[in-house]
Amino acid sequence: MDNGILTVSQINKYLYLKVNSDANLKSKLIKGEISNFKYHEKTGCIFFTLKDSESSIKAIMYRSAAEKLKAKIEDGMSVVVVASVTLYERDGNCQLSVMDIQPIGEGKINAEFERLKKKLYDEGLCDEERKRPLPEFPKKIGLITARGSAAEKDVISTLERRYPIGEIVVFPVLVQGENAPLSIKEAIISASKSDCDVLILARGGGSNEDLSCFNTEIVARAVAESSIPMITAVGHEIDTTLVDYVSDKRAATPTAAAELVAPDKKRLLDILQNYMNMLYNYTLENISSCERKYSNISNNFALLGIDKKLTINEEKLELSGYKLSRLTYDKINHLASLLETKEAELKQLNPMLILSRGYSVVTKDAKIVSSTDNLSIGDTVEVELGRGKFVAKITEIGE
Repeated sequence: MDNGILTVSQINKYLYLKVNSDANLKSKLIKGEISNFKYHEKTGCIFFTLKDSESSIKAIMYRSAAEKLKAKIEDGMSVVVVASVTLYERDGNCQLSVMDIQPIGEGKINAEFERLKKKLYDEGLCDEERKRPLPEFPKKIGLITARGSAAEKDVISTLERRYPIGEIVVFPVLVQGENAPLSIKEAIISASKSDCDVLILARGGGSNEDLSCFNTEIVARAVAESSIPMITAVGHEIDTTLVDYVSDKRAATPTAAAELVAPDKKRLLDILQNYMNMLYNYTLENISSCERKYSNISNNFALLGIDKKLTINEEKLELSGYKLSRLTYDKINHLASLLETKEAELKQLNPMLILSRGYSVVTKDAKIVSSTDNLSIGDTVEVELGRGKFVAKITEIGE
């Protein structure tokens, strides 16, 4: 310590000694609600968060105590724990070291969630009949999420890769905290007035507390009242929030939401080719039908011996056949030209074309690196070239 200046380690050491030696914080009965309950199979420890309506604290129950636990504990349960308050010196974080857990009933937060869910079901807002189909080929896709978040990056990168012709409009919101519900509601109202064809409400994973704004009534009602079909993609695959019950479609992750919205460009080309084949076969069938009619008419005239009329009608039929063939040929050429134009447009959007000009794509952990801010010395990156790719290790970073 120099000139009365403390280090972080000294502060944490002081707090550690104070908290861990305070008899008032030993073996206390503490009431709260369980959330984020996890059993760590390898260590035998139990981790969870104990919370009330205003605060929360992390908790750990070591194997020796966990093995004696008789009651089945799960998220949303209201409990009384026997625990001591301890401080983890390295991070300076307080936690509960739990010796026992006694359930006392259903938690208030979980009960409120179930109450709201039942209310929405009773009003018919969760009925499958009212849920709208997603547009097959959306021109404009609205994304409601936090600006710069992992959810935003995942959705945009997936859409750009699968469906480059779709326009993306981002409606930035707060996705956590006291002001988040109102922020999300206002963004949904604004997005509903836009010319988007479909909306995605997305947020990456987090604890139950982090996702709580998506379990509020005002956000759920805003989703239900959206005039544009909406997909919700909140949290991890196992998370289900209130908005998932009232949205038109629920996706397990933000990336999965983007895949639901965007048809793959290869599938689009296959559909176009199928239409070309159908048109070609339809044209051939029409020509064959005309030939059969011509043959029947010719035979009838021959049987009647009306040579002159036969000659005149043969000329008319030949002229009609020529016109039909010409129209068919022109139509096929026009559609073939249109197909070539669309294929050329899609090829221009192919990232491999850019790579073949000498450029490269650098990724770290399967994500594109667009700035040195995302790199550190010692990082391993993958560099993809026009032909082939290789792995490199970062030894120096420049501006």
